[in-house]
Amino acid sequence: MSEPSPPTVRESADALGIRLARIGAAAVTLRGLSADLRATSSREALLTLLEGLERDIALASRQLLVTRQAARDQLEQ
Repeated sequence: MSEPSPPTVRESADALGIRLARIGAAAVTLRGLSADLRATSSREALLTLLEGLERDIALASRQLLVTRQAARDQLEQ
């Protein structure tokens, strides 16, 4: 069985853009939640949001590497 072909630069850039948009939306939510950290529900929501944000940042970092490699591969063709 052959391996799937690597993503195109466009596909990689689109995936990165989506991930970065999620990070931006999380930042807006984070600002709203941080306004009232006295409420227990706000603290729990904040921790959940931070975990998701950490995951999205890690995935965006990996996607950036994929995008860069796809661009390099395309230039070499």
